[in-house]
Amino acid sequence: MTDLSSTRPGSCTLVGAGPGDPELLTIKAAKAIGAATVLFVDDL
Repeated sequence: MTDLSSTRPGSCTLVGAGPGDPELLTIKAAKAIGAATVLFVDDL
């Protein structure tokens, strides 16, 4: 069994992409996507 008591908690950031044009992302959204380890994407 692995001891997880010394690990840092993760975080989750939700980014809305508006109408889907990547040029309309905010700078903060683009930075969050760029820093992500894992991305979950839906296809609405």
